[in-house]
Amino acid sequence: MLIVVHDYPGHAFPVQLSRELARRGHRVVHLYSEDDRSPRGRMEARVDDASTLEIAGISMPGLFDKDNFLKRRSHEISYGRAVARTIRDLVPDVVISANTPLDAQRHIQTACRSVGCSFVFWVQDLIGDAITRILGRKLGVVGQLVGVGYGALEAKMLRRSDRVVAITDSFLPYLERSGVHAEKIDVVTNWAPIDELPSLPLNYDWRTENSFPNKVTFVYSGTLGHKHNPDILLDVADSFDCNVLVFSEGPVANSLEVQAAEKGIANLHVRPWVSFEELPLVLAAADVLVTVIESDAARYSVPSKVLAYLCAGRPIIASIPTDNLAAEIIQSEGAGFVCPPHDRDQFLARAGQLIADPELRERMGGAGRSFAERSFRIEDLGDRFEALIKKAVDQRSDEAAA
Repeated sequence: MLIVVHDYPGHAFPVQLSRELARRGHRVVHLYSEDDRSPRGRMEARVDDASTLEIAGISMPGLFDKDNFLKRRSHEISYGRAVARTIRDLVPDVVISANTPLDAQRHIQTACRSVGCSFVFWVQDLIGDAITRILGRKLGVVGQLVGVGYGALEAKMLRRSDRVVAITDSFLPYLERSGVHAEKIDVVTNWAPIDELPSLPLNYDWRTENSFPNKVTFVYSGTLGHKHNPDILLDVADSFDCNVLVFSEGPVANSLEVQAAEKGIANLHVRPWVSFEELPLVLAAADVLVTVIESDAARYSVPSKVLAYLCAGRPIIASIPTDNLAAEIIQSEGAGFVCPPHDRDQFLARAGQLIADPELRERMGGAGRSFAERSFRIEDLGDRFEALIKKAVDQRSDEAAA
């Protein structure tokens, strides 16, 4: 088949899926946005890539202002139209689209219907719910009304999809309320490309080369945005004689750096994102890996950085609700500690426990890596996606015949 996999931010695991599908003999075109500034997977061609794989970034003219709602919306509409033109040119059998702003996703789905190809909505976040909460906090009633409109748009597109892939069972009630029939839904938990994220020995050399003292080191790597609460990183740095390294970019990361300087917290360091190739070295420099997400954000989001953390073989300390999928994995596998958001005392107590007990750190890190080795086999994941792709294509063929 000719398969288009579209992942707006260019994460590492969707492009790994594209590589696997191409390895199986499908022609695969992997599309992503070159304008979105966030950590990406390996988008350049590799020597072991199948000849049937094409990876293409799409860029729009002008500056992408992610923090200006109107300019961002205009950019996303233009981007969606560009992807739609590509789909009309290719006429694929199926499009799988993930992590895509709804204004762009609408054009992509419409293009699929116009050329008669199947559309699979890969639900990574409940975007309508997220917009309602974020804009509600920012703009009050007006923001909530905008969010309700986006929620209705999302529900309509979910219903019109040939298949819907949810990353967690906790999304199922939302999909049901949106009117999506259960037989159209597949639940496939996210993963990380474990072969590209080896578990390396503690990397003191990396710390020394980058002028960090050889103290117990906490690392946060990834996006810091509206759904995150970075204050806990300041608290750890202020409470212990340790390193706190934050690899992120954007207004929230900049604010964190300013706050640390204002408070005289010299052991918290904010650095730019690292490339996916360098990520294993950064994670290997950690004794403890940190993830944070606010209570309401856990309803619509699962922090995927936890999956890369599990591959690294380091203990995780997470400030996230206990019913979030990432929290459930950490707790059930004994891969770290989970603390309720905003429970500063518990988080600091657990951080102190990890600082004091290197054997505990080693045991938890090993448990996380063991889980990743069992769960992140791309061959098994390729089987699941190939099966749901066939269902989507068969369903579209049956509807066309009728």
